[in-house]
Amino acid sequence: MLPQMNSSLPNTSSLQNAPDTAVTQQVMAAPKSPHPKQKKASSEVPPILQRIAFCESRDRQFDEDGNVIHGSVTPYDTGRYQINAAIWYDTAKKIGYDLDTEEGNEAMALLLYKTSGTKPWRSSQKCWDRQLQIVADSK
Repeated sequence: MLPQMNSSLPNTSSLQNAPDTAVTQQVMAAPKSPHPKQKKASSEVPPILQRIAFCESRDRQFDEDGNVIHGSVTPYDTGRYQINAAIWYDTAKKIGYDLDTEEGNEAMALLLYKTSGTKPWRSSQKCWDRQLQIVADSK
């Protein structure tokens, strides 16, 4: 579980030379959601992204207490699609996406998928490749 931290992300350009403890202390807090009940992905989400979401977060934006899910290995990984906020927060904010909301996290995932394919989720590829194989085998 992540420690409680400030609710705003630092400017990511300052993180490149920051010591690990400073980076850890600057990770945004997982704010409480007023509606912790999970929503299903929208119909415009391709099946591969749905599988990626399952592998990354078990298809959850929030934990049982209503906090945004963060990565256990990389605490900057945020939400259902585990979008790395250290890399994508500023871009998401500029285009009006809030990675802490289901809608913003999904919109950013769709944008990343449209521009980079599955590359941003390569670290979980063994899982979603297996999910694709299970679906193919069931047909």
